[in-house]
Amino acid sequence: MTTTQIRLVDFQKELTAIKEQFGKRYFADKVAVQKAAKIWGITCNDHGVALQIETEILYDKNGFLAKIYYAQSEKGYWNIGLDHATPISGGGYAPSVWDTVGFYSKEDARLFGVSKLQDSFARALNGDCPKKAELLNVIQHLKSERTPQLDLFCEVSP
Repeated sequence: MTTTQIRLVDFQKELTAIKEQFGKRYFADKVAVQKAAKIWGITCNDHGVALQIETEILYDKNGFLAKIYYAQSEKGYWNIGLDHATPISGGGYAPSVWDTVGFYSKEDARLFGVSKLQDSFARALNGDCPKKAELLNVIQHLKSERTPQLDLFCEVSP
């Protein structure tokens, strides 16, 4: 069994410096937001949320939802947001310049996002979710999204 290494970009040091410079309400300061956006290379709104976002819906059935939001920076980095829901709970966030971790490729971002979504739904198993069988289906579906598939349409040289 092989494991896939997710390649991360770490902006914690740079973003922490901005947060310390601008204090408790750093996120509401337009200059701080623009400094963070420059580190990422992302065009964002006044709150630091990326403006150009691509959405991938991984699951949307019977009140269950799993989505990944992708934002690619001008520097080639990838930032993600997640959205997850069961019939009685959920949560999510958008790609933001305040995220301290990014990714070198969309594939890395996707693997990380799928893993985080799988963890969120696994935690819901301990809650009061009324549709446990469907919840297990969502978890299994997300697990299969992390498993590399063979390309059935690849060309084979003679």
